[in-house]
Amino acid sequence: MKIRALLGCSLLFLFSSCATLFNGRTAPITFRSKTPVQITVNDSVFTVDRSKTIRVPRSGDSLVVTAKNDSLERQFVLQPRLSFLFYYNVTNLGLGFIVDDDTDLKYGYPRFVKLDESLEWKNSSIMSSRQQGHWNLGVSLPHVNQFYFQPNGAPDASGFGFFGVSVLGEYFYKDNKFINLTAGGIIDAPVPFPASVSYDTEYETHNALFISLTDNYVLNRFSVGYGANFSRYNWAYHREIEEEGSFMEEEIRKSSNSLGLSLNSYYRIGERFHVGLVYRPTFVKLNAPNTFEYEHSISIDLVWKWRIRR
Repeated sequence: MKIRALLGCSLLFLFSSCATLFNGRTAPITFRSKTPVQITVNDSVFTVDRSKTIRVPRSGDSLVVTAKNDSLERQFVLQPRLSFLFYYNVTNLGLGFIVDDDTDLKYGYPRFVKLDESLEWKNSSIMSSRQQGHWNLGVSLPHVNQFYFQPNGAPDASGFGFFGVSVLGEYFYKDNKFINLTAGGIIDAPVPFPASVSYDTEYETHNALFISLTDNYVLNRFSVGYGANFSRYNWAYHREIEEEGSFMEEEIRKSSNSLGLSLNSYYRIGERFHVGLVYRPTFVKLNAPNTFEYEHSISIDLVWKWRIRR
């Protein structure tokens, strides 16, 4: 397969450095407390009454915070962490890591800091959207995808590529357990950034539409889930044929509807962003000559979630 990417588009995406280009020089931190607390950060003093957001310079150095109320004074340290935009360099083949590696703009601090009555603190972003009774909505980009199909009347087919989108809803029936419903689609674009592409005279394409329902368990920043999925697999074979001195494109398409499992594991980065691996094996084909056949899709998934109701 020959790939001709438009020069301007290629340079934009291949040499983007997400954190350097899009992170500001300061990072936000929101302090939360049920009772008034005086906070000192970098020689700046302010009062937290329920909630207060400040901005601090991005740095790879630890941030010392002093909290004080009428009866107590306590000092604690916030450790720097790599920001979401630094990790997002995976979408430009990882070349952005080279530029971002040499700048403090790649860092941030815990987004939400919750203080209790004894001035002990915890990163409340981890718990902000996963408590019993919470509802979340989200959108995901299954950016890297692998396929294995057994098209009816054709040889087994496997493919690898990029891009996809899905939407999801979830409900926490316990503090550490939730039900997730996700629907979306994935394709096998040959390059991980928007570009014009040309192919050889023979090539295959793979894509899938899916809907899955999973039960999920949360442990700190990790979650794992299992359940069922319905998938529609679409495979196509393209080639050029010569007829009466001219070339024409011939296309063979095969589609199937299948039932199977959905297995996932995610790691939470920050308040809303998650990155994970999703495996969707199917075993039962609907309305096909061979009822029991194994197929699958696998995705590296980038997910954003927002709490909508408690």
